[in-house]
Amino acid sequence: MLTDASREGYRAIEKAGHEILPKTDSNYESRSYGRSCFLFFKLMCSTPLGKICASDHAMNSVDEMIALNRDLKAFFRKAGAETPIWNELEKGAAKYLK
Repeated sequence: MLTDASREGYRAIEKAGHEILPKTDSNYESRSYGRSCFLFFKLMCSTPLGKICASDHAMNSVDEMIALNRDLKAFFRKAGAETPIWNELEKGAAKYLK
């Protein structure tokens, strides 16, 4: 779901008329991009190293993460982007997004 949600985000960026950066991510629909994302998310969600990285950044910046989520939702609405997977993930994170 995380990989598919990132693809939704990239589609919204393109729909809004913006360039995908970094250029290496412009192949976000490809199988290789999906595999790279899967491996990254697996590392972040399943290892002590991932927990350290996440706790150092996101877990100590709850207000920043809430603001980022709010602003991304506004961007998606303005771009007219469909983000069903992103929305499903947001529901799961609702207890953290007060």
